[in-house]
Amino acid sequence: MNTYVYYLSGIILKTNLLLNIVKKYISLLALLFLFSETFAYRLKDEDVIVVGGVITSCIYDISTKGNVIEIPDILDGQTIIGIGDYAFSVAGKIAELILP
Repeated sequence: MNTYVYYLSGIILKTNLLLNIVKKYISLLALLFLFSETFAYRLKDEDVIVVGGVITSCIYDISTKGNVIEIPDILDGQTIIGIGDYAFSVAGKIAELILP
């Protein structure tokens, strides 16, 4: 009988440990999701070439600045109205682009 009780105690202990790990993992994912925009890199005038309000080229390196990019309303003294074809082709794989 004692062996059976110890066996059930071990299962309950392992189940509780697993539940705690899952809860911590879910909490970490939630924090990453909530604060992902906090770590966005906001483009600056020196990062882009803007022609007629359209970003035509972006000199941006995701390896040093991250792969989440925020485009402000105004760059290089121009209100941004569009993004040209292949404007971010040099940047690398962008995970998220936050538009104005």
